Amino acid sequence: IKSNLSADEKNNAKVFSQEDKEKILGYVINYQNDTFSLAMKPKDVQKNLMNRSKMPNKKELLRFMMSIYDPLGFYGFYIAKIKLLYHWTCKEKADWNELIDEKHVSYWEKILSWFPAICQIEIPRSYSNMIDLAHTKQLLMFCDAGKEMICNVAFIRLLDQDRKQIDYKFVASKTYTVPLKQNRTIPELELDAAKRNVKFMQQITSGHSIAFNEIF
Repeated sequence: IKSNLSADEKNNAKVFSQEDKEKILGYVINYQNDTFSLAMKPKDVQKNLMNRSKMPNKKELLRFMMSIYDPLGFYGFYIAKIKLLYHWTCKEKADWNELIDEKHVSYWEKILSWFPAICQIEIPRSYSNMIDLAHTKQLLMFCDAGKEMICNVAFIRLLDQDRKQIDYKFVASKTYTVPLKQNRTIPELELDAAKRNVKFMQQITSGHSIAFNEIF
């Protein structure tokens, strides 16, 4: 294809090869496979932390958490674990240069052991082959809250006209730690999660060209 392009076409059109990848908003886009993955890799983490020869202090834990940029929440289940550990260090009033408490060692090691596998996850860029042919497109919104964390998750449900062929796909997620100074009951936190879910739904519908037939 390249040999048939003029000089201007080569400058104005991007021709993707098998090795072509591009980093966009915290993700690496693989044009050959039409997938994307996390831009951060194990080599980007401090060696003494990755090989577990050193426990992180509060500052290093925050740096590790903030270096994983995941605006769509595809890795929210993993980042939530790091947020929770950081939440605990704040609750314990740890100093910035103070190592995390020994009682959290096993939890931290579990986070590290998952990280290489997390970096290898490749997510298809397209929701589904049914997306253009689906008769009904539903947006499913879920939320939950606990004493320390609130989460919101969205899925898309695609159905054919006879409702015999159905496909579910993950859309996005958000996780929040409950502020330490707020002494709130579970019902109050669940109401907060529901309010956040409405706002999250509005962001998703306004940011998509997909016309959802139903929203739950």
